[in-house]
Amino acid sequence: MAIKILLADDNKLVRDGLRALLEREPDMEVIAEASDGREAVDLAHELRPDVVIMDVGMPRLDGIEATAELILSLPETKVLALSIHGDRWFAARMFGAGAVGYVLKNCAFDELLKALRIVQSGHTYISPNLPKC
Repeated sequence: MAIKILLADDNKLVRDGLRALLEREPDMEVIAEASDGREAVDLAHELRPDVVIMDVGMPRLDGIEATAELILSLPETKVLALSIHGDRWFAARMFGAGAVGYVLKNCAFDELLKALRIVQSGHTYISPNLPKC
């Protein structure tokens, strides 16, 4: 059964690129895209994805607030943060909100795939490129 994914990023080019790459994977299905945090939460409630790939910085409701709201009402949905922010402060805020993974946008696509599969299986993923404290 394919992992149902919701992409949440305010950059359409990022969403289009991720969708194109993810849809090549036989065990993954992009079921929707959101351009802001509010839309991500609303679509997650409607479609019940397995994993939300959540940008940290988005309009209307940022990724941190959207994650906290989503996890309160849909605790079975996994949130994988995808961010330009390599600062551990952002990662800590996302994990505090309920995310179970954090990947940097400059990672290789193979790392994103690995992170998706790890968080879907119930484990936590932290990008090895995130600076240590």
